[in-house]
Amino acid sequence: MLYKYSLTIPADTPLNNPVMDEFILDAGILHWISISASSACEHFVYFSVWCGSHQVFPSNPYEKFRPSATPITKDDHVSTLAGYHWYMIGSSPGSRYPHTVDLRVGVLPEKLLSPGMVMDDWMKLFTETPELGDEK
Repeated sequence: MLYKYSLTIPADTPLNNPVMDEFILDAGILHWISISASSACEHFVYFSVWCGSHQVFPSNPYEKFRPSATPITKDDHVSTLAGYHWYMIGSSPGSRYPHTVDLRVGVLPEKLLSPGMVMDDWMKLFTETPELGDEK
C-alpha cells in the first residue's frame, strides 16, 4: 500500500505552536517514507512525523526535517498497528506564505517481511489471480 498525505502550513506558524494533522495507515510494516516540498519551502519549513506521543521521523527527538524539492527518503521497517494515531507536524516561523509538505508512505503486510513466513504463503501472494468474471 502506498499512501500520500499533504500538510499545508500557514505563513509564520511558530515552532512553539505548530500545525498538526492526523493520518491513517493500515496495520503492517512501514517500509518506505518520502518527505518533499516545493523549492520555495527550503529553509522556511520544519516538519516531523509522530506516532502517538513518539516522534518517529526524524529519529532523533527534538529535531525537525527542513524539506525542499529534493525528497528526503528512507527505507525503514517500522511496525504499524491498526488504531495507532499518526501525525504530521509542521511550522514555518518567519515565512510570508503558506507552504505544503507532501508525505508518501509505503506499508507492506507484516507477513511479507516476517522471517517465519512459509514459502507456500509467499507464492500464493504472487500466483493468485483476481476474479475477473466469466471471460470467453
